[in-house]
This record gives sequence, structure tokens and C-alpha cells, in this order.
Amino acid sequence: MVNENIIPKTETVYELKDKYEIPSFEEFMKNWKEGKGVDKSYELEYQDRVLHGSQYSPGSEKKIKGKKKIKSNEADEYNEQHLIHTLNNKWGERGELWDVDESADKNEDGWHAFNLTTSAGASSGVGGVIADGGYNGSVLRYSDHIGDIRIGSGSLGGEAGIGLGGATLGYSANLDAVNLHTNSGVRANIGLDGGSNFTAGPGGVEVKAAGFGVSVGKKMGFSTPLGGASIDFEETCNQQ
Repeated sequence: MVNENIIPKTETVYELKDKYEIPSFEEFMKNWKEGKGVDKSYELEYQDRVLHGSQYSPGSEKKIKGKKKIKSNEADEYNEQHLIHTLNNKWGERGELWDVDESADKNEDGWHAFNLTTSAGASSGVGGVIADGGYNGSVLRYSDHIGDIRIGSGSLGGEAGIGLGGATLGYSANLDAVNLHTNSGVRANIGLDGGSNFTAGPGGVEVKAAGFGVSVGKKMGFSTPLGGASIDFEETCNQQ
């Protein structure tokens, strides 16, 4: 017969002394001292927000209500030399009146039939204040990761702004047989151009009157009433 070792169950009770009592929130805040590491962490986070803005990816903080990335009008092609949009994109706000991109028919390959894009809005921020609006309609449009081409298109647009990012005032009016815009910064069009504008800023200067114009700076190009071409070196460098 096997004898079992019977181990008696024991229970230990500890009494919390006063010094182990959980402090109140007021006492905690009164006696708590912030470490240098925490100070440095907050400082680095603040610097990152100033340089790069808040990060709105999954798992990070929510997008601040009322903030929206600055988007210059798609129909306007004369705002590349000033930096108002660029600066306001990082340190500013934009209000959209409307933003429409519709097609009578489109497929997954990027083809759009009877496409209409129109938008209008205004922004303010470090770059200054600026308002823009425009319309672009095309019989046939093709878009992919390389760029955008419109066949049989017409557009109207306008923009006015001033601030630390420069100054711009003008309008665009185009009837194009072909209009090409690549993501590498190359633009070209064949058609009728009756736009006029003056734009100056840190990026350079662009002047156009009744379709005749020249652009010198980060965007280099020319325009005539029958068409034109340009290249934006900033967009080109960003693609490399």
C-alpha cells in the first residue's frame, strides 16, 4: 500500500502598508518628474511633424479634421513656377468647392470616353493665399502610371494667388487635338491656345499673352497659339 504525502494547503496574506498605497492622480502629477529620454522623444516627434507633417498611415494618428492635401487644378497648366501650392501642401489648409472626374464609359485598362474633370477651391498657408478653378472635357482620354493623354479636349481655367511662394494671375483657354502630360514632367499639346498669365516665384518666371509665352526656371518651355511643350525638372528628378 502506497503512502501518499499529504501537503497541507497554505495561504499567505500580506498587509499593504501606507507607503505601498496607490497615490491619487493629483499626488502622482505633483511628484512625477519627466525623464530626459521622454523630453528628447517629444522633441524629435515635434521636429518630424514640422519637416514631414503628420503621418496618416494605418496604425498612426488620425487625420486632423479640416486638413486636406493641396491639389492644384488639373486643367490649369501655368502654376509650376511659384511654390504657393507646394508650401501650402505641407503647412496650410485647402477648401474644395467641388472636385469631379466623370466619364461616360471607362475600362480597367485606363481608357475613358467622354471624360469630364472640373474642380475649384482655395488654399492658405505658409505659401500664401491662392484660388483656382477649371474645367477639362475630352472625347478620349488614357491614363496610367506613366502619364495622361487626352484626344479632342477643351479646357478653361483660372488662378490667382500671392504670398511667400510667389505670385500668379492668369487664365487658360485651350482646344487641343492632342494633350500629353507625363509623370516625369514632360508636357506637350497640339491645338489652339488663347491663355494669358504671369507667374513668378522661387521656381522661376512664366509669361504668356494670347497663347504666346515662355517659361524659364524649374519649368522650361514655350507656348504658341498652335501648341507648345515644356519640361518640369522637379517632376523629372522626383521620378529618378
